[in-house]
This record gives sequence, structure tokens and C-alpha cells, in this order.
Amino acid sequence: MQDIIQKINQKVADAQDDILKFFREIVAIPSMDSDIEAVGKRIGEEMTKLGFDDVYVDKYGSIVGRIGDGDKIMLFDSHIDTVGIGDPEQWEWDPFEGKVEDGMLYARGALDEKNSTPGMVYGMAFARDLGLIDGWTLYYLGNIEEWCDGIGCAAFHDWEGIHPDYCIIGEPTNMKVYRGHKGRIEMEISCKGVSAHAASNYMGDNAIYKMLPVIDAISKMEKDFVPHEFLGQGRVTVTKVSSVSPSTNAVPDECTIFIDRRVTFGEDRPYWRKALEDLIPADK
Repeated sequence: MQDIIQKINQKVADAQDDILKFFREIVAIPSMDSDIEAVGKRIGEEMTKLGFDDVYVDKYGSIVGRIGDGDKIMLFDSHIDTVGIGDPEQWEWDPFEGKVEDGMLYARGALDEKNSTPGMVYGMAFARDLGLIDGWTLYYLGNIEEWCDGIGCAAFHDWEGIHPDYCIIGEPTNMKVYRGHKGRIEMEISCKGVSAHAASNYMGDNAIYKMLPVIDAISKMEKDFVPHEFLGQGRVTVTKVSSVSPSTNAVPDECTIFIDRRVTFGEDRPYWRKALEDLIPADK
């Protein structure tokens, strides 16, 4: 085993410049708003260069690479889309070119999670070169996950008919092996008000104001969460607030909040639906 580790380390050292160049190039390609065509093409070029057995775009639009044809299937999953850059004026450097500081690259998507792709792509090629994948088929899947959790992998499973026995996910884990993760529930709460002209706001019922006690209560929920011994602390976050109003000079008659809940074992959707319903004042 030690001999194999030394050989892998040597191959990484020999290819270090190519790996880092590949990493910088895919980070430099914007892939926001689920637009992964350009970055997927660049990843496909690298897999072709490394001699992958098959490189293609699947029905969902993900970039796929395959090495081997064994009975056991291992999937290396990495989402290659990113969130936006927010206010460009708040960046002190180009968010796509990035900057290197103390050996770290700071750029949009450099951590979450384009950094996993070079290691996966080159790692698969190294495993093949060292004769480590007899009886295995390895797939790389570069997909869209930032805006639609799990759909890219589900499409690969359902539409492409690839059913992996094992899966390695490229989310950042501080270089530790994680054997599980919290579940996620996304929920909405809406309330109705009565619109009126802002100059006569007393004639209306502001839906945003009606929602404020609920937002405040959600912000205090975590203090009562009991951490799970394996999955750790559950989380709940109001991630978006939207309102409906006839115009910007009118009292809004509808307000909706979006809630992201990271759950541990035993916390299912009905449980959390009731927990949130209990936060709503009876008179709202």
C-alpha cells in the first residue's frame, strides 16, 4: 500500500503544473445561473487529453467522463455551476481570475466546488495508469447543483441508466472524509395583507409587518436544537423575503419568506411543517 501511495504522490507531483493550470482555467469560466456549457466543454477537453474512454454531455446537460468497463461503478460527482458574484464593487480582485494568497486561490467557485474537479479527473486517470481499477467503471459527472439540489445526479441515474455502487461528492469538507450529511427541506410561508396607498397606509394591512414576528421567531429556533452525535447541529435560515404590491408607493398585500432547514435524523418534513406553523401568531 505504501508503494502505491508513493506512486500516486509522484504522479501528482509530475502533473502539478497541468492540474493547477486546469483548475485556474475552469474557475476563470463563469458558470452562474446554471449555465455550465462553456466550463463543461473545457472539462471535457481535459478528460479527452487524459485518454478517458468516453466523454459526452448527457441528456440533462452535465459533462460526463468514463474510464473502465468493470461491473462495479463508482461515481465522482462535482457541481460545476456557482452562485453569482453579488455586488462587483465589493470584490477587491477579479472574482474569476482570482488571487493566490498563502498558497490558496480565492475566486468564485474555487472552493464550492470547482476545486474538486481537477482532483477527480486526474485521480481517475492516475488510478487507471497504475492498474488500480480492474473490475471497476469510474464516472466523472460535472453537473448543476447550486440551484436545484440533486437533480443532475437524479437525471444521470434515471435518464442515463447509470446506477453507481459508490459515490464520492466533491463538496468542501476541509480535506476530511465525510460519511454523511444533513438533509435539506425548503419551505415557504406566505401571508396576506390589505393594500392601500402609502400616503394612507393606516387603511391597509402591511403583509411584510405581519411576517416580521415569524422571521424573528425563526432566527431564535436554533438555540433549542439538539445536536446529533454524528451529523452535528441542525440549521434553519430565512434565505429570501419577497412581497407583492401594486407599486412601490403602496402597502404590500402579500409577503413570502423562503426557509432553508438542514435536518438531522428524525426531523422529517411533517415535523418541521408543524414546527413552523406553530410560530405563526393565531391572529395572522
